[in-house]
Amino acid sequence: DYGTFMDQTRMTKLVDKINQYAPDIVIFGGDLFDTGVTPDDTSTAQVQQLLADIDAPYGKFAVYGDFDHESEDKLNAVSSILTQGGFEVLDNRSVSLHHKSISSISLVGIDSGVNGSQDITAAYSSVSHTNYVITVCHTPDTADYVPADLTNLFLAGHSHGGQIYWLFGAYYTPAGAEQYFRGKSEVSNSFTLDITNGVGTTGKDVR
Repeated sequence: DYGTFMDQTRMTKLVDKINQYAPDIVIFGGDLFDTGVTPDDTSTAQVQQLLADIDAPYGKFAVYGDFDHESEDKLNAVSSILTQGGFEVLDNRSVSLHHKSISSISLVGIDSGVNGSQDITAAYSSVSHTNYVITVCHTPDTADYVPADLTNLFLAGHSHGGQIYWLFGAYYTPAGAEQYFRGKSEVSNSFTLDITNGVGTTGKDVR
């Protein structure tokens, strides 16, 4: 959610922290810029370079969020920034992840369930029952619509885990994160849905 509260200083610290963990792969779950923020030349250059600075030897992948789809111009800008930053956008499709073996993990990317154009059938078209399958989608409620027999782990975001969570509710539970908005859940007694709290804020700069 760059552009309102997330700035170059904060994102630089985030990239440094990611690189300290030395991940094999990195997955970006959508909403590159905050709602209402249109990338300009300065922010485009800043974010593109910071994304390029992330080191993940076996791949950097992304899906779109609802904020990315706020306009065609914004989506085109986000797509270009992600690509130039070394990220492969999985827009209703899958890739196979290999590491010194003929066996692989299927990584499935599905477009946002809010503002996006989902095609779950296309996303799973090349997925085999013999692979371990990780599915990524910005909106956690989409977990109810994926094939349970082809999914082992579903990763989502969107809700910021409520952004502020207390005993009786949460500050941020947007459409697309109403059935599931925080933590881990078992879906269809078949696979785990894991919702990240994310790293940004929207509306208010609080956590």
